[in-house]
Amino acid sequence: MRYLLLTLVLVMANFSGCQVPVAQKASKSSPSSQIQMVKQVEQQLKVKQYPFFLVLNGKARFKGEQRGEDWRLYSDPSEEKRISIEKKGSVILLSRGKKKETLRDRQFGLLSPRDHLLLLKESVTWTKRLPDRQTKTGTLKGIETQLDSGVLGKKLGDWMGRAFDDGAATKASRKFRLRYRIWYHPETEKTAELTIRIIPLQGTKVQTLHYRFQ
Repeated sequence: MRYLLLTLVLVMANFSGCQVPVAQKASKSSPSSQIQMVKQVEQQLKVKQYPFFLVLNGKARFKGEQRGEDWRLYSDPSEEKRISIEKKGSVILLSRGKKKETLRDRQFGLLSPRDHLLLLKESVTWTKRLPDRQTKTGTLKGIETQLDSGVLGKKLGDWMGRAFDDGAATKASRKFRLRYRIWYHPETEKTAELTIRIIPLQGTKVQTLHYRFQ
C-alpha cells in the first residue's frame, strides 16, 4: 500500500542513484515575504490540533487531523479498500482494507503538515510573493520558497537516520528542488493552504502534495 503515498523518502530513494549535475541559480529574496513566510509557519505550528485535507499528485485524496506531534490520514470511507495511516508516538499504523502494517516513523518519510512546516522553518533559502488568488471564500495571498539543498540534505539525513546515512541524503537532495507555497487569508493571516512541489533536475515527473486547512 505504500506505493500509493508520496513521501520524500521515496523520492530521495529514486534520485539517490542518479548522477545529475547541480546548477542552482541565485534568486532575489524579498525581505518582507520572508518575514511573512516565517510568521505563517510559526503561527501554524502553534496550533496543536486541527483538521486538514491532503491531495497527492492531484489524484489521491485524504482527510486528516494533526494532534500535537501525532496525526491521522484516511481515505473516503466509501472506497472498497479504505486506506488509513496513523502516527502514534514513534509508530506508524497502516491499513488498507483488512491488510495492516506497523512501521517506525523514520521508515515513512514526511507526510504530515507539521513535519513539512518544521522542515520549512529551518531550511528556507529565498522567498517571493505570488499574485493574489481568488477562491470561493475570498482572496488569498501567497508566498513561495525554495529550500536550501545543503540544509535540506542534513535535516532529512537526521530525520531518516541509518536509511540515508553517510551523506546519502545530502547527495539525493542535490538532485531535486523542493518548493513550498503557503496561501493565507490577508484579513486574519490564517494559513489556508500549503503546497509542496518536488521538482527533479532531470527526467522524473514533478510530484505534488497539497494541504488545505479548515
